[in-house]
Parts: sequence; C-alpha cells; structure tokens
Amino acid sequence: MNSLALTDNIGTQPRLPLRVTVYKVLAGDLIHVQTPNEESLLIDCGFHRGKAILEAVLGQKRSLDVIVVTHQHLDHFATLANFVSSSEIRPRIYHSGVSYPQGYTPSVSLSTCPHYGGLEAPLWQQYSTYIRGTHRWKLIGGLSDVKVSNLLPSEQFQVESDGEYHSLNRSSTPLLIEYAGHRIMIGSDAEADQLIGAIERNAVTVGLYIASSHGRPTHNDASALKALNPAFICLTDSFEGSDFTKHYRKAVPGVDVRSVNIDGSQCYSFWSDGRVERESVEVYG
Repeated sequence: MNSLALTDNIGTQPRLPLRVTVYKVLAGDLIHVQTPNEESLLIDCGFHRGKAILEAVLGQKRSLDVIVVTHQHLDHFATLANFVSSSEIRPRIYHSGVSYPQGYTPSVSLSTCPHYGGLEAPLWQQYSTYIRGTHRWKLIGGLSDVKVSNLLPSEQFQVESDGEYHSLNRSSTPLLIEYAGHRIMIGSDAEADQLIGAIERNAVTVGLYIASSHGRPTHNDASALKALNPAFICLTDSFEGSDFTKHYRKAVPGVDVRSVNIDGSQCYSFWSDGRVERESVEVYG
C-alpha cells in the first residue's frame, strides 16, 4: 500500500491513514493502532518470542504513547514489561481496573496455554507492578482526530475473590475506535451477554470487528454479529488447527473474515475519504 496516496483537505501535505495491525502471536491478542498523526497505541500484549513484533510495533518512532491491557489473562499481558521498557517514552497504561496487592498471585490459573514454560508467576509479578494504581476508564485522552472508548466502562468485578478462570473475562474492556466516520470494535474477551449489551446500549455498527475471545463462536452470537454488520472481521485465535471462519461467514454473508492462524498478521488502513484497505503482513512471533 502507498501510505502517501491521499492528501488532506487543503492539499498541502500527505495524509496518513489510521492503521490497525492484528499480529499473529503464540498466545492471545496483540493489536497495534497508529493514528494519522503517528500516535502509537498497543491494545494488549499477547505472548510471543523474538523481537520481530516488538520492533514492528515500536517502528521508527521507537516509542509507544498508550498501552491498553484489557484484562488480566496472561495471553493479554505477558509481554507488557518488554514493551514498556523498550519504549523511549513511558507509555500511558490503561487497564481494566482490577488490581491486586503487591506480591499477590491469583489462586486460579491465569492461562490455559502451554507456551509459557513455567514463566507464569514471574510474568504476573512484572505485569502487576506496571498496572498497580490504574483504574477502569471510559475514554483515552490526548489523541488527535481519533476517539478510543471503553464499551463497558461501568462493569463491576469482585477483586476480593478470583473465582473461576473464565470469570476474569468479565473484567474485560472491549474498545471502540472512531476516526473520520470509521468505527472499529475490539471485543477482547468479553462474554456473549456483555457483548450483546454493549452493542445494544451503544447502537454500534462497525467497519472492522476484531472478535471476542479470539473468535470463539460461543462468545460471538450470530445476532450480535448481524447487528454490528462489519465489512471486515479478524480473529485472533491461537488454537492450532481451528477454523472458526465459517461461523462468521454464515452470520454476515459477504464479510471479509480473516484468521491470523490461517492468514497471518493483518493490517487494516482506514483513510479519511472512507476507503478501507486490508493486507496480510509477514510479521509474527
């Protein structure tokens, strides 16, 4: 894609698109958003090895402005410390609002993934240090021309009791990104009833939907998908051999649905004149 193909309204200098890149990682979600003003946001820090994704996300700017951790499962926060320490400026961290006392480790498993090699506890301690004192949020401030909002800003979660592994999903903060008439929804691990409620309350229709719970059909009700009516759907599934794409093609006929497991990392460019372009990119880890 030619990133300098579109000029702004006054025609004096090139205008960049809003770019959303969904990376294929070993486990979880890792989504990078670059605004037309080159502000850099990372949505979740899924588990990966090597430096290819780290270098791609930091880019020439060598820094991140914002990191959003949607909730406290390892496949959403495992590499947070790497990104924070590698950024030349300290990113602002937005979190689901659930934090625990210093030194505390939840009593339930933080992951169902086999890739961590015994690093679960150290990764948790690193992460919990960075998010201590953060609060549940509604809007991300300080961005130019781009609005990023939490679709479940008032959702309550009991810190005092870990509950079951999947109960942590209910603390998720699904995001809505808006730019020049474009709307992008990132489902995180929101449960099916939460997703339906968020769509109904916000009357959300979107151009791109990054599916909830890595694309599991049980979290992405067909009626909710029809209400969203996206032109593009991306699944962040990390389940080897899985193919959930049929569920989405049936629910939204004609949709461009991609799975990072099958199609690799995906980049979506949203232009101010209404165009949307998608391409597969050769970066994964």
